[in-house]
Parts: sequence; C-alpha cells; structure tokens
Amino acid sequence: ELKSKESVLALGTKEVPITLSRKGLYSFNVWGKTPLAFTKTGWVKVHNREMDINAQMEKGDFGIILSAGLGKKASGNMDFSAHVGGTVDTPVLTLDLDLNQCQMVPNLVAQSIDDINGRIKVRNNRLAVEDLNGRIGQGRVFISSPPIEESKMVLENFIPNYLDFRVQTVGDHGVWLSIPTIMKKGEWGEIFFYGTTPKDPMLIRGKLSEPHVIGTAFLDSGHFTFPPEEAVDDKGEKIEYRQLAGVFFELKLAAGKNTWYSNEFNSNYIELKVDPGDEFMIEGKDADRTPLEAGIKCHGTAGSNMGYLRYLGHEFKMEHATLYIPKGKSPNMKGRAVDKLRDVEVVSAGGGVRKTDVDVWVDFVGPFGHIDFKLDSNPRFHNDPEAHKTILLSYIMFGQDMTNYTYSKEQLQAAYESKVGRAATDAALDYLDRFVSYRATVLARPLFNKLGNLEFKMETNFAGKNASGGSPVSAVGVSQIAEAGGNTVSGTGTVSLAKVSLTKHLSQKLSVSTTFDINRNLQNSSPGVQPEIGLGYSFNKNLSGGVTQGTNLSGQAETRVGLSFSESLPDIMAPKLGDKERPRFERCDVFSVGPGKYQLIWVTDKVTQSEVRVIDPDGKIVKVVVEKKQHDYRHEIIVDSLDPEMEYQIQVSVKDLNQNETVKTQKVSSNSN
Repeated sequence: ELKSKESVLALGTKEVPITLSRKGLYSFNVWGKTPLAFTKTGWVKVHNREMDINAQMEKGDFGIILSAGLGKKASGNMDFSAHVGGTVDTPVLTLDLDLNQCQMVPNLVAQSIDDINGRIKVRNNRLAVEDLNGRIGQGRVFISSPPIEESKMVLENFIPNYLDFRVQTVGDHGVWLSIPTIMKKGEWGEIFFYGTTPKDPMLIRGKLSEPHVIGTAFLDSGHFTFPPEEAVDDKGEKIEYRQLAGVFFELKLAAGKNTWYSNEFNSNYIELKVDPGDEFMIEGKDADRTPLEAGIKCHGTAGSNMGYLRYLGHEFKMEHATLYIPKGKSPNMKGRAVDKLRDVEVVSAGGGVRKTDVDVWVDFVGPFGHIDFKLDSNPRFHNDPEAHKTILLSYIMFGQDMTNYTYSKEQLQAAYESKVGRAATDAALDYLDRFVSYRATVLARPLFNKLGNLEFKMETNFAGKNASGGSPVSAVGVSQIAEAGGNTVSGTGTVSLAKVSLTKHLSQKLSVSTTFDINRNLQNSSPGVQPEIGLGYSFNKNLSGGVTQGTNLSGQAETRVGLSFSESLPDIMAPKLGDKERPRFERCDVFSVGPGKYQLIWVTDKVTQSEVRVIDPDGKIVKVVVEKKQHDYRHEIIVDSLDPEMEYQIQVSVKDLNQNETVKTQKVSSNSN
C-alpha cells in the first residue's frame, strides 16, 4: 500500500513493505516515509521535514544491474541494505552492498568479469570500498579505498563529490582486455595495473569533475596501435567516451615480454615487438582537445629489433627501430628493415649480367606524416646510381627487372610480352599472400593466447616463388649451383607454401619458438614439413641473442647462433654554457597510499635529476632517496616505512644538467591527499 497524509508519503511497513521481486532471483523491499508535495509552494513547506526510508534485498540476483545498461549478462548473489534519513535538501545515506561470486558480460573491453566479490559501504554520506575484486581472463583486479573513517568521498545528493580509489592487479597474470582506439577489433592484450611499482596501487583520485588516474598500465602481451583509431561497436557505430572526457590521465605505459606495436601510414605498414621495459607517459584530458592540439599528450621512447615493415607492397624484416616522442613535440620514428632477393640479375663492372643473391634494406626516419624512406642494396644492381635505384625499385615492386638498363629495348620488349601476364598474376598472388597471412594471424591470435599466451603468426606463399620478391616467405632448401663465370642458378629443392610460427615468452628475457614450414618438392611436387625450434634471450634492452635448430637453404640440418645489438640516442637537452637559471616545479604532489607510505609525483620545466629527504619533527633526516634514472621532466617515487602517526617534512631537491638546484618542502601525514 502507498498512503499519503498531511504531505507525508508512507511506503509500507517493515512487516508489509513495498516489494519489487522476480521469482527465484530477488526480492527488493522498501518501507518508511518521506515528505511529499505536488506544488512548488508545497515543497517549500516540507523541504526541512525528516525522511525515514529503508531498502533491503537479501540473496538477490546481481542481474538487476542490467537495468542500468552496464552489461549484456549478469548473475550472482547480491545483498543490499540502505537507510535514507535527513531532509529532502540534505539527505543522509547509510548503505551496505555485498557481492558474492557474481559474473557479468560488459558491453565493451572485457569478454567477461567473473567471481566478483567485495563490499561497498556508506556511513553518514561517507563512501568506502572494501576489496571489490573480479577475475578478467586469468588475472584478478582489486579496487579499494581508504577506510570509512578516513574517507574523503562525501556524498552530495547521493553522488560523491570526490573520488579516492586504489586499483591493482594481483597475481601472476594480468587482466585480459580489448581496448578500443588503441587496439584493432579482435585484438586482445594482457595488462597489469599498478602504481609507481608493482607492489603499489594505481590511484583514481580527485574531484568528480576531473578525477586523476595516476599509475602504470603494464602491457605484458598484446598488439597495440598508435596513433589511436576511431572505435566502433558491433553495429559499426562510433563509440564515444563522453564520461571519460574530464578524466586527467597521468598514466605510464610500460612494455612487457610480448608487446607489439603497429602503425599504418601512407599505405605502408609497420609492426614491431617493443623492447621489454620501454615506457611512454600519457598526460592530460580529452576535454582539453582543440582542432590543432590533442588534449592527451604522450612522450617517451620505445625501441625494437623484431618485427616487419611493409613498404611498396614488399615485406621487410625489422633490424632495428625506435619511436621517440619528445615532450611537446611531434613523434619521430627511425630504423632499418632488411630482406634478401635470391637469384636476381646484377650488372657487373664489365657490363655483363650475373645472377646472385642481393641484400636489400630500407632506412626510414622522420616525424609522423613526413617519414623519409631510403632504399638500397648490396651488391648494387648497376654502377650508375640512377640505374641502380630504378632496377632495385622494379624488383621491390614487381619481383623482376622491368627496366631497360639490364637488357636492350628489343630484349626487354620480348621479355615483357612473355612475362607480363605472369607478372600480373604474381602481383595478385602476392597481394593475396599478404591479406590471407594478416587475417589468419589476427583471427587465430586470441585462440592461441588463451591456450597458453602463445604468439601466433602465419605466412602464406600462394605464388610459390623461389625469390622473396613481393612475397613475405622466401624459398626453403633451394640449392645454388655456381657457374664458371661466377653466376648462380637455382637447383632442385623445395619451395615454401606456408609458414606457421608459435612463440612462448617464458619471461621478459627468455622465449622459445617453433616454426613449421609447409613446402613442396620442386622435382616430384610432393608436400613436406620442415620444423625449426629456437631459443631467444634478451640480455638487456640493447643486446639479445638466439639459437635455432632447423634446415638451411641447401636442405641440410644446422644450428644457427646469432647476436643483435642496438642503441638509440634520444634527442634530450644538453648542458647550456652559462645557464644559471634554476629549474622550476610545475607540480609537486604527495599521496598517502598506506600507513606510513607515500607516493610523490613532481614535474619540472627542465629535465632534472632529484633527491628526496624525509625530515622528522626534530629536524633529523630519517631517509634519503636518490633518483637513479636519467634526467627527465616527470618524476615519481615511493617513500615507505615511516611512522603513520607522525608528521614529516619532505624535501625534494632537483638539479638540471648545469647543476642548478631548486628545493621544495612539503609537510605530510597519513591524511595527505
């Protein structure tokens, strides 16, 4: 029953409440009373009257959350109880929400969130979250807040005016996510969320209008793209995150053991494995975006010595690459990718033509949108630089010499008329190779990741070429016979039809791989499979090595050992002669992340190195932390093992490249924001 008398609405009693129920799933009961008026004048009269509303749901179904549009499916046990007192103008809420083994399928990002447990509490309009956690893939993420007596999340009209959450991925596995805009549709990644170190939580803290996300997203495995691409849903409609426009990100993106980066630019495509430990920093909020400038800015360096570049329709193996984004400047990319053309024709110094293998490479450097590519080879195709460039370009684009530098016009005309149909067919097959290889790899990646976090790649060679030409797979086991004049011709052997590679990263340094090459014998057309196993180890981000056991190009079993070293020199500020201007602090914040434990974040206008001193109330220095990383704009450290009941002074000393020093002092206690 609903009863109204003298501007008071009665919502039943505890014995006979108003009930919203679904048989076998939940029973949501409400009882109590609240002021009620139907006119503006009436509300003026009753706005200061007391409310007394109670709500309760025992062993309810978590599926009720679907009414808020937060997911596609939801189930599990949910207990809920709440009391609303105070007045209409200043309501006072007390609430308990307990989740026990709940599950849901969200609309985006995760396939499912399983085994959701935890409690959300409100006491006199103060909000706290106690170990709210769920499993996403094989990883589990925890969300918590300071205890209710220390909570700064005060509700105003049932909405917190301030957020103060701690987020952390716990366990040996990260959470399994597909993030729109930075991941292509169908791609998934394993991600850990934490703070300055893996032992510390990520912070979501600040006013509701501009909460700050402060911490690290460790991309342990997966394929990511940059610049971000427009995100669309299953219906092809654009996805907009208006709720996130005001969120200010101070997020470090760190690469793990199997992190891949891709970028498509000017019809070319690059995909490379990021060196473990490389980092990017993203800062800002999307609401500050203008037509000329992004709201969220990025800076950092990432390198690689594994991957490939597709340039002019030809696929090159990555030798080394570096992506460098300086603070406030355009991203800059540089590197080299290589390939080998087998059994191609080269003009000798005496003017004759001989057949040999040629190493080709493409160097690339420049900012996004203006990357400069330079193609070259060894040996060179012709003594004349212009002729060499033209012949090389012809081999890269068509897989054969289509110029008149090697042959006479009459010979070229005859060759062209006899080969033009085949060249067109090869070009179509090459395109089909690249398309099928890419789609098969993308579609199979999620399956092999689930089977054991295996990196999968498939390459096809429908054209069946002996030379690499435009095909991503070169011949296997093709014997080379040397003629008296120094030329080489192809002998009998096998040609690769498809190659499947599986790589398991056991740690950030160690990986094992298996490759199966499906081939065809050139003499009798019988199929075959040539396996190869490999072991790779990264000594550090610059030096790596590997051992493979397989079959060489002559069909003989062999063991190959290789080492690779790369070094990039970032465009960083150098000391300026006579510079005596001291660095300035753009910000310096201290956050309490636990009893006697503080997270410090500071940013300077120059690149600096820092030292942190902790001083007790007696003026004694109790702890000194010297920053070990190279000069940078942004700095963060964790200071712990302090007395949570004591107030300290923290001094941050920063020095630029000219040793100009600035010191900032701030008092901290366990209640620091």
